[in-house]
Amino acid sequence: MNRRAAALAAIAFLVLAAYAIVRAIRHEQGVQPAIVTPAMDAQQEISPSIAGRLKRFFRERVTYGDRSGRPKLIALTFDDGPYPLYTPLLLDELRTLGVPATFFLIGRDAQQWPELAQRISQFGNEIGDHTYTHPNLDAESDGAVRGEIVDGARALAAIVRAPAVYRFFRPPHGRYTVATIRVAQGLGYDTILWNDDP
Repeated sequence: MNRRAAALAAIAFLVLAAYAIVRAIRHEQGVQPAIVTPAMDAQQEISPSIAGRLKRFFRERVTYGDRSGRPKLIALTFDDGPYPLYTPLLLDELRTLGVPATFFLIGRDAQQWPELAQRISQFGNEIGDHTYTHPNLDAESDGAVRGEIVDGARALAAIVRAPAVYRFFRPPHGRYTVATIRVAQGLGYDTILWNDDP
């Protein structure tokens, strides 16, 4: 084989390898869950093994083309707070637009401004558990994670009547491990992640 043929073969190989890598990355992004329910295998959903990734790659179809036939739906969520300046402004705007949202509140902050947490609930928005003190759960023990979730829910439930407080959980800063998700699953929570963060 001459040098030119070898160079063309090498270029063709590199292009195909780059395509395969890009496709694999896009596939993984396309199948990452926005919600992990108690019935799901947290390990397989969050951090699958190599065999699990290959199985997912070959079995799950992800379309990248025309999505015009799909319903255009969005779940609008907000983390942290409530905050005395921003929360009322946000609530007023959502109410003007007629758009409900889910607010993942920090239990300690809701205790500091209970009237804002109540106002969120009164305007038809859902309230979910965002822990009691907003720590990095990926650095906490299972017991500490459990305590944060349980204490956050208790604080919120004492302020508002919101069933989602005991159903929806979001880890602070988006930092979690498989163990974090398993603790939430053991408490009966759907862990709500996201697939877009503006």
